[in-house]
Amino acid sequence: MNVFIFGGGGDVVSALIPYRQLARRGHVVYLGSVVWERRVEDSIPGPICNDSWREVEVINRWVSLVNEKSYAVRGGRLIIPQIVRVAKALGTKLFSLCLEGGSKGLFTALREISQSHSLDAIIGVDAGGDCNAST
Repeated sequence: MNVFIFGGGGDVVSALIPYRQLARRGHVVYLGSVVWERRVEDSIPGPICNDSWREVEVINRWVSLVNEKSYAVRGGRLIIPQIVRVAKALGTKLFSLCLEGGSKGLFTALREISQSHSLDAIIGVDAGGDCNAST
């Protein structure tokens, strides 16, 4: 089974639990995040999208692949989002999802990942509501 698991902001860390469990059971698992940092990390409210990212592989308007060297620039400040820290810990690329397009943009992003990776399931992890946030 091919599965995509994502969380918003810091929930990418919470998404590691089902990610690891499914991987241990032999499933192909991809990890991602709706990238939106807490105010202490990023003083500019709102999603971190392709125009802010550096050192990423842009897939489309709403999706990019983040690696351990990726970072964002917001208001002239360098930001290291949680997804970058997780990518570094895992030694793999992770999917960054942009929420600027609202629910339609998120649907487009998930559909693109689903089609390109022949997904059987998509799991969203949300401990505090940020997966559903908007600007």
